[in-house]
Amino acid sequence: MAEPSPEQIPPLDPALRKTPATMGAVYEMIMTALGEVGKSITERLGKQQSKTVAEIVALRQRIKQLEANALTDGGIWSGEKLYRPGAVTTHAGVPWVAQQETNERPGTSSAWRLMAKSHK
Repeated sequence: MAEPSPEQIPPLDPALRKTPATMGAVYEMIMTALGEVGKSITERLGKQQSKTVAEIVALRQRIKQLEANALTDGGIWSGEKLYRPGAVTTHAGVPWVAQQETNERPGTSSAWRLMAKSHK
């Protein structure tokens, strides 16, 4: 940054405005102080931003985990649908939950777990 001329600086106490060298020294002190304030603000914002990003990453991981373990409505079983883990469907009057991605008929493999027996 170029040093301002005395005409560019607002009037100061006459005791301070003795020479261009004094004005240059005042200007340098102000710029140094502003630089330190800016540096402090940048450091604090950087730390807060890092903390916020870490919290967002943790929340996204938690959401992914919750969604992976969530039960979803798969409707009545159809061999033409692909069921993801957690999908609940009914087949032959009983509910089944998918343990892995599958389109197999419930009860014919370990891809499904019986949720409740029929009371028939």
